[in-house]
Amino acid sequence: MASLLYKSSILWKENWLDFHLTGVIHAENGKTAILVRNNALDVVELVKSTFITAAQVSDRNLSVTVMTVYFPPSSDKEELVVRLSLTISKLKNSCVLVGGDINMRHRLWGPEVRDHRSNNKGLPFVDFLLETRLNVWNDPASPPTFVHVGESWIDVTVASDVLDYAAHSWRVITGTLSDHNYITYDLRHGERR
Repeated sequence: MASLLYKSSILWKENWLDFHLTGVIHAENGKTAILVRNNALDVVELVKSTFITAAQVSDRNLSVTVMTVYFPPSSDKEELVVRLSLTISKLKNSCVLVGGDINMRHRLWGPEVRDHRSNNKGLPFVDFLLETRLNVWNDPASPPTFVHVGESWIDVTVASDVLDYAAHSWRVITGTLSDHNYITYDLRHGERR
């Protein structure tokens, strides 16, 4: 499976055709989407909701439940984490990759930022990680995932143990046209160790 790029909060609907997409999963009025450009991948829609999108993405060697999430800044994060947890438990797949803008901070996925906001806002997501046994791929020493007036590390990638071979390829790509930097990772099988 070639490099996957996710972006959960910015959707370039008017440009989708320019990317020669082979798979698009997006709920009407949804805040997330899964966009696939590789013809060699099979994409099966699993979930389309306002804040969670999921698909089974497979090639001849690997099948991954790919999920993208968006937790708005003013939302009840605990409620959205519960929804995500229930969605994962219903899908019952041991190979899961979740990426998205969770608008929560914690030192597991970003450095401590000293300002008026708490660095413990990410605790509901930490509880989710413990419950689901998913591993954080973010590098707290990476460039920020979000840059606007300030900077923050609110975009998170987590995955099942079976995908840990690819965690070292996780990167933040800066200089994008969005206030969210791109996050890339490579799931090719040749990278397994």
